[in-house]
Amino acid sequence: MRTPKHVLLLSVALLALACPPLSAEVRVPRDAPTITAALMLAGPGGTVTVSAGTYVESVSVPFINQTIRGKGGAIVDGGGGVGLLVPFATSGTVVKNLSFQNCLHGLVVLGPDTLISKCRVTETIGFGIAARTATNLRVVKSRLVETGSHGVFLDQCNGCLVDRCTISSPDGNGVLVLGGLNSILRNRVINAGEDGIQLSSTAIPAAGNLVQENVIRDSQCEGIECGEQAFYCSLLDNTIVGAQYDGIDVQHNGVGHALLGNAIRDAGDCGIENDGMFCTFSRNRIDRAQVDGIRAGASGNANLFSRNRARNCGSDGFEVLGVSNAFVRNSALRSGDYDLNSIVALTANTYVENVFPTTN
Repeated sequence: MRTPKHVLLLSVALLALACPPLSAEVRVPRDAPTITAALMLAGPGGTVTVSAGTYVESVSVPFINQTIRGKGGAIVDGGGGVGLLVPFATSGTVVKNLSFQNCLHGLVVLGPDTLISKCRVTETIGFGIAARTATNLRVVKSRLVETGSHGVFLDQCNGCLVDRCTISSPDGNGVLVLGGLNSILRNRVINAGEDGIQLSSTAIPAAGNLVQENVIRDSQCEGIECGEQAFYCSLLDNTIVGAQYDGIDVQHNGVGHALLGNAIRDAGDCGIENDGMFCTFSRNRIDRAQVDGIRAGASGNANLFSRNRARNCGSDGFEVLGVSNAFVRNSALRSGDYDLNSIVALTANTYVENVFPTTN
Protein backbone atom coordinates (compact mmCIF):
# COMPACT_ATOMS: atom_id res chain seq x y z
CA MET A 1 0.00 0.00 0.00
CA ARG A 2 1.45 3.36 -1.03
CA THR A 3 1.68 6.20 1.52
CA PRO A 4 -0.32 9.27 0.40
CA LYS A 5 1.87 12.16 -0.75
CA HIS A 6 0.39 14.63 1.75
CA VAL A 7 1.30 12.30 4.64
CA LEU A 8 4.95 12.17 3.48
CA LEU A 9 5.12 15.96 3.25
CA LEU A 10 3.66 16.33 6.75
CA SER A 11 6.22 13.85 8.15
CA VAL A 12 9.13 15.76 6.58
CA ALA A 13 7.84 19.05 7.99
CA LEU A 14 7.50 17.61 11.52
CA LEU A 15 11.01 16.14 11.29
CA ALA A 16 12.42 19.52 10.27
CA LEU A 17 10.78 21.18 13.26
CA ALA A 18 12.12 18.55 15.65
CA CYS A 19 15.74 18.68 14.39
CA PRO A 20 17.37 22.07 13.90
CA PRO A 21 19.43 22.34 10.69
CA LEU A 22 23.18 21.96 10.77
CA SER A 23 25.23 25.17 10.70
CA ALA A 24 22.53 26.91 12.75
CA GLU A 25 22.95 29.79 15.16
CA VAL A 26 21.95 28.74 18.66
CA ARG A 27 21.55 31.28 21.46
CA VAL A 28 22.36 30.63 25.10
CA PRO A 29 20.29 30.54 27.25
CA ARG A 30 17.33 31.27 24.92
CA ASP A 31 17.66 28.18 22.71
CA ALA A 32 19.78 25.99 24.98
CA PRO A 33 20.57 26.29 28.69
CA THR A 34 24.34 25.63 28.41
CA ILE A 35 27.10 26.27 25.92
CA THR A 36 27.75 22.55 25.65
CA ALA A 37 24.14 21.82 24.70
CA ALA A 38 24.12 24.71 22.24
CA LEU A 39 27.21 23.38 20.45
CA MET A 40 25.53 20.01 19.98
CA LEU A 41 22.45 21.70 18.54
CA ALA A 42 24.42 24.00 16.25
CA GLY A 43 26.30 21.19 14.53
CA PRO A 44 29.36 21.47 12.27
CA GLY A 45 29.91 25.02 11.04
CA GLY A 46 27.35 26.39 13.49
CA THR A 47 27.51 29.47 15.70
CA VAL A 48 26.72 29.70 19.41
CA THR A 49 25.97 33.16 20.77
CA VAL A 50 26.26 33.40 24.56
CA SER A 51 24.38 36.14 26.37
CA ALA A 52 25.62 37.85 29.53
CA GLY A 53 25.77 35.62 32.58
CA THR A 54 27.96 33.04 34.29
CA TYR A 55 27.85 29.48 32.95
CA VAL A 56 29.32 26.84 35.24
CA GLU A 57 30.57 24.16 32.88
CA SER A 58 33.66 22.71 31.24
CA VAL A 59 33.11 23.08 27.51
CA SER A 60 34.43 20.68 24.87
CA VAL A 61 33.93 21.66 21.23
CA PRO A 62 32.30 18.67 19.47
CA PHE A 63 32.32 19.61 15.76
CA ILE A 64 34.55 21.29 13.20
CA ASN A 65 34.26 24.96 12.21
CA GLN A 66 32.14 26.03 15.17
CA THR A 67 32.08 29.62 16.45
CA ILE A 68 31.40 30.56 20.08
CA ARG A 69 30.92 34.25 20.73
CA GLY A 70 29.98 36.05 23.89
CA LYS A 71 27.77 39.11 24.19
CA GLY A 72 27.74 41.63 27.01
CA GLY A 73 29.76 39.85 29.69
CA ALA A 74 29.47 36.12 29.10
CA ILE A 75 31.60 34.18 31.62
CA VAL A 76 32.56 30.51 31.64
CA ASP A 77 33.18 29.26 35.18
CA GLY A 78 35.16 26.06 34.76
CA GLY A 79 34.33 24.79 38.24
CA GLY A 80 38.00 23.86 38.72
CA GLY A 81 38.25 22.04 35.38
CA VAL A 82 39.31 23.16 31.92
CA GLY A 83 37.24 26.12 30.79
CA LEU A 84 37.18 25.16 27.10
CA LEU A 85 38.79 22.26 25.22
CA VAL A 86 39.37 22.03 21.48
CA PRO A 87 40.04 18.29 20.88
CA PHE A 88 42.54 16.86 18.38
CA ALA A 89 39.89 16.00 15.80
CA THR A 90 38.21 19.43 15.95
CA SER A 91 39.47 22.10 13.55
CA GLY A 92 38.44 25.62 12.63
CA THR A 93 37.13 26.62 16.07
CA VAL A 94 36.55 30.34 16.74
CA VAL A 95 36.17 31.66 20.32
CA LYS A 96 35.40 35.37 20.74
CA ASN A 97 34.54 37.74 23.56
CA LEU A 98 34.32 35.16 26.36
CA SER A 99 35.73 35.37 29.88
CA PHE A 100 37.02 32.33 31.80
CA GLN A 101 37.36 32.03 35.57
CA ASN A 102 37.78 29.37 38.26
CA CYS A 103 39.54 27.02 35.83
CA LEU A 104 42.36 24.51 36.00
CA HIS A 105 43.42 25.86 32.60
CA GLY A 106 41.43 28.55 30.80
CA LEU A 107 41.55 27.14 27.26
CA VAL A 108 43.31 24.01 25.99
CA VAL A 109 43.78 23.69 22.23
CA LEU A 110 44.74 20.41 20.56
CA GLY A 111 43.07 20.82 17.18
CA PRO A 112 44.36 22.91 14.25
CA ASP A 113 43.26 26.30 12.88
CA THR A 114 41.78 27.71 16.11
CA LEU A 115 41.16 31.43 16.64
CA ILE A 116 40.89 32.89 20.17
CA SER A 117 40.01 36.58 20.02
CA LYS A 118 39.25 39.19 22.67
CA CYS A 119 38.92 36.65 25.46
CA ARG A 120 39.84 37.11 29.13
CA VAL A 121 41.26 34.46 31.44
CA THR A 122 41.72 35.18 35.15
CA GLU A 123 43.16 33.37 38.17
CA THR A 124 43.64 29.88 36.76
CA ILE A 125 45.29 27.10 38.73
CA GLY A 126 47.45 26.28 35.71
CA PHE A 127 47.87 27.80 32.25
CA GLY A 128 45.86 30.64 30.82
CA ILE A 129 45.90 29.23 27.30
CA ALA A 130 47.72 25.99 26.53
CA ALA A 131 48.14 24.34 23.14
CA ARG A 132 49.81 21.02 22.41
CA THR A 133 50.94 19.93 18.94
CA ALA A 134 48.53 22.46 17.48
CA THR A 135 49.11 24.23 14.17
CA ASN A 136 47.91 27.65 13.05
CA LEU A 137 46.52 28.66 16.43
CA ARG A 138 45.87 32.40 16.61
CA VAL A 139 45.50 34.13 19.98
CA VAL A 140 44.76 37.83 19.47
CA LYS A 141 43.75 40.79 21.62
CA SER A 142 43.15 38.64 24.69
CA ARG A 143 43.94 39.26 28.37
CA LEU A 144 45.43 36.73 30.76
CA VAL A 145 45.59 37.82 34.38
CA GLU A 146 47.18 36.07 37.40
CA THR A 147 47.45 32.61 35.88
CA GLY A 148 48.87 29.91 38.14
CA SER A 149 51.46 28.89 35.55
CA HIS A 150 52.37 30.28 32.11
CA GLY A 151 50.09 32.81 30.50
CA VAL A 152 50.34 31.20 27.04
CA PHE A 153 52.02 27.81 26.58
CA LEU A 154 52.73 26.57 23.04
CA ASP A 155 53.89 23.00 23.58
CA GLN A 156 55.39 21.48 20.41
CA CYS A 157 53.27 23.82 18.31
CA ASN A 158 54.11 25.12 14.84
CA GLY A 159 52.96 28.11 12.84
CA CYS A 160 51.03 29.73 15.70
CA LEU A 161 50.46 33.43 16.46
CA VAL A 162 50.14 35.32 19.75
CA ASP A 163 49.37 38.93 18.86
CA ARG A 164 48.42 42.06 20.84
CA CYS A 165 47.64 40.22 24.06
CA THR A 166 48.14 41.52 27.60
CA ILE A 167 49.58 39.02 30.07
CA SER A 168 49.69 40.23 33.67
CA SER A 169 51.26 38.56 36.72
CA PRO A 170 51.50 34.93 35.59
CA ASP A 171 53.22 32.70 38.13
CA GLY A 172 55.29 31.19 35.28
CA ASN A 173 56.43 32.64 31.97
CA GLY A 174 54.34 35.16 30.14
CA VAL A 175 54.72 33.09 26.95
CA LEU A 176 56.55 29.76 26.68
CA VAL A 177 57.24 28.53 23.14
CA LEU A 178 58.32 24.96 22.32
CA GLY A 179 58.14 24.43 18.59
CA GLY A 180 58.91 26.23 15.35
CA LEU A 181 57.85 29.06 13.07
CA ASN A 182 55.63 30.69 15.70
CA SER A 183 55.14 34.47 15.92
CA ILE A 184 54.91 36.36 19.22
CA LEU A 185 54.00 39.92 18.22
CA ARG A 186 53.06 43.22 19.92
CA ASN A 187 52.13 41.75 23.29
CA ARG A 188 52.45 43.32 26.75
CA VAL A 189 53.88 41.06 29.46
CA ILE A 190 53.86 42.54 32.96
CA ASN A 191 55.36 41.11 36.16
CA ALA A 192 55.91 37.54 34.98
CA GLY A 193 56.91 35.18 37.79
CA GLU A 194 59.59 33.68 35.53
CA ASP A 195 60.64 34.91 32.06
CA GLY A 196 58.60 37.36 30.06
CA ILE A 197 59.01 35.17 26.97
CA GLN A 198 60.92 31.88 26.87
CA LEU A 199 61.92 30.02 23.72
CA SER A 200 62.65 26.28 24.16
CA SER A 201 63.37 24.12 27.17
CA THR A 202 66.34 21.87 27.90
CA ALA A 203 64.64 18.98 26.06
CA ILE A 204 62.31 20.44 23.42
CA PRO A 205 63.64 22.76 20.68
CA ALA A 206 62.26 26.03 19.39
CA ALA A 207 63.41 27.00 15.91
CA GLY A 208 62.65 29.82 13.51
CA ASN A 209 60.37 31.72 15.88
CA LEU A 210 59.73 35.47 15.55
CA VAL A 211 59.47 37.66 18.69
CA GLN A 212 58.76 41.24 17.65
CA GLU A 213 57.58 44.54 19.14
CA ASN A 214 56.65 43.11 22.54
CA VAL A 215 56.79 45.22 25.71
CA ILE A 216 58.02 43.25 28.72
CA ARG A 217 58.15 44.82 32.18
CA ASP A 218 59.36 43.63 35.58
CA SER A 219 59.93 39.95 34.85
CA GLN A 220 61.21 38.05 37.87
CA CYS A 221 63.80 36.23 35.75
CA GLU A 222 64.85 37.11 32.18
CA GLY A 223 62.97 39.46 29.92
CA ILE A 224 63.43 37.06 26.99
CA GLU A 225 65.28 33.76 27.20
CA CYS A 226 66.50 31.83 24.17
CA GLY A 227 67.09 28.45 25.77
CA GLU A 228 69.63 25.74 25.08
CA GLN A 229 67.52 24.21 22.32
CA ALA A 230 66.54 27.46 20.57
CA PHE A 231 67.84 27.94 17.03
CA TYR A 232 67.54 30.63 14.34
CA CYS A 233 65.04 32.78 16.20
CA SER A 234 64.53 36.51 15.49
CA LEU A 235 64.10 39.01 18.34
CA LEU A 236 63.21 42.35 16.78
CA ASP A 237 62.33 45.75 18.26
CA ASN A 238 61.25 44.51 21.68
CA THR A 239 61.22 46.78 24.74
CA ILE A 240 62.34 45.18 28.01
CA VAL A 241 62.29 47.12 31.28
CA GLY A 242 63.21 46.03 34.80
CA ALA A 243 63.98 42.33 34.27
CA GLN A 244 65.35 40.96 37.54
CA TYR A 245 68.12 39.08 35.73
CA ASP A 246 69.17 39.58 32.07
CA GLY A 247 67.15 41.62 29.64
CA ILE A 248 67.83 38.98 26.95
CA ASP A 249 69.66 35.73 27.68
CA VAL A 250 70.95 33.59 24.78
CA GLN A 251 72.05 30.33 26.36
CA HIS A 252 74.82 27.99 25.21
CA ASN A 253 74.09 25.69 22.26
CA GLY A 254 71.87 28.38 20.74
CA VAL A 255 72.73 28.99 17.10
CA GLY A 256 71.90 31.57 14.46
CA HIS A 257 69.70 34.03 16.35
CA ALA A 258 69.15 37.60 15.16
CA LEU A 259 68.69 40.26 17.88
CA LEU A 260 67.97 43.57 16.18
CA GLY A 261 66.72 46.90 17.49
CA ASN A 262 65.81 45.83 21.02
CA ALA A 263 65.66 48.43 23.82
CA ILE A 264 66.61 47.20 27.29
CA ARG A 265 66.55 49.30 30.46
CA ASP A 266 67.23 48.65 34.14
CA ALA A 267 68.12 44.97 33.86
CA GLY A 268 69.15 43.46 37.19
CA ASP A 269 72.10 41.64 35.61
CA CYS A 270 73.21 42.08 31.97
CA GLY A 271 71.32 43.87 29.25
CA ILE A 272 72.18 41.06 26.83
CA GLU A 273 74.08 37.92 27.79
CA ASN A 274 75.16 35.70 24.93
CA ASP A 275 76.57 32.18 25.01
CA GLY A 276 75.31 31.26 21.55
CA MET A 277 77.17 30.96 18.25
CA PHE A 278 76.76 32.46 14.78
CA CYS A 279 74.30 35.05 16.08
CA THR A 280 73.84 38.67 14.96
CA PHE A 281 73.36 41.52 17.46
CA SER A 282 72.67 44.88 15.85
CA ARG A 283 71.21 48.26 16.87
CA ASN A 284 70.33 47.10 20.37
CA ARG A 285 70.23 49.82 23.05
CA ILE A 286 71.04 49.03 26.67
CA ASP A 287 70.66 51.57 29.47
CA ARG A 288 71.37 51.20 33.19
CA ALA A 289 72.05 47.46 33.35
CA GLN A 290 73.13 46.64 36.90
CA VAL A 291 76.11 44.62 35.68
CA ASP A 292 77.24 44.52 32.01
CA GLY A 293 75.53 46.06 29.03
CA ILE A 294 76.48 43.23 26.68
CA ARG A 295 78.36 40.16 27.87
CA ALA A 296 79.85 37.92 25.17
CA GLY A 297 80.22 34.78 27.27
CA ALA A 298 82.93 32.12 27.11
CA SER A 299 80.72 29.91 24.92
CA GLY A 300 79.65 32.86 22.77
CA ASN A 301 81.89 32.47 19.72
CA ALA A 302 81.74 33.53 16.05
CA ASN A 303 79.06 36.19 16.52
CA LEU A 304 78.62 39.65 14.99
CA PHE A 305 78.01 42.68 17.24
CA SER A 306 77.22 45.75 15.16
CA ARG A 307 76.04 49.28 16.09
CA ASN A 308 74.96 48.32 19.61
CA ARG A 309 74.96 50.96 22.34
CA ALA A 310 75.44 50.57 26.10
CA ARG A 311 75.03 53.47 28.53
CA ASN A 312 75.36 53.86 32.30
CA CYS A 313 75.96 50.20 33.09
CA GLY A 314 77.07 49.28 36.61
CA SER A 315 80.07 47.20 35.60
CA ASP A 316 81.23 46.98 31.94
CA GLY A 317 79.60 48.32 28.82
CA PHE A 318 80.91 45.27 26.90
CA GLU A 319 82.52 42.27 28.59
CA VAL A 320 84.12 39.81 26.20
CA LEU A 321 85.03 36.25 27.14
CA GLY A 322 84.43 34.47 23.82
CA VAL A 323 86.56 34.36 20.67
CA SER A 324 86.22 34.82 16.91
CA ASN A 325 83.58 37.51 17.35
CA ALA A 326 83.41 40.72 15.32
CA PHE A 327 82.63 44.05 17.02
CA VAL A 328 81.79 46.76 14.50
CA ARG A 329 80.75 50.35 15.30
CA ASN A 330 79.51 49.67 18.82
CA SER A 331 79.72 52.21 21.62
CA ALA A 332 79.67 52.32 25.40
CA LEU A 333 79.74 55.32 27.71
CA ARG A 334 79.74 56.01 31.45
CA SER A 335 80.29 52.39 32.49
CA GLY A 336 80.99 51.71 36.16
CA ASP A 337 84.22 49.79 35.41
CA TYR A 338 85.23 49.64 31.74
CA ASP A 339 83.43 50.48 28.52
CA LEU A 340 85.23 47.47 27.04
CA ASN A 341 86.56 44.71 29.27
CA SER A 342 88.13 41.97 27.18
CA ILE A 343 88.97 39.00 29.39
CA VAL A 344 90.61 37.28 26.41
CA ALA A 345 93.35 38.86 24.32
CA LEU A 346 92.12 41.61 22.04
CA THR A 347 93.53 39.71 19.08
CA ALA A 348 91.11 36.84 19.76
CA ASN A 349 88.29 38.98 18.34
CA THR A 350 87.95 41.62 15.62
CA TYR A 351 87.26 45.27 16.52
CA VAL A 352 86.36 47.88 13.88
CA GLU A 353 85.38 51.54 14.49
CA ASN A 354 84.01 51.08 18.01
CA VAL A 355 83.78 53.85 20.60
CA PHE A 356 85.03 52.58 23.98
CA PRO A 357 86.57 55.47 25.94
CA THR A 358 87.77 53.22 28.75
CA THR A 359 89.23 49.74 28.29
CA ASN A 360 91.20 47.32 30.39
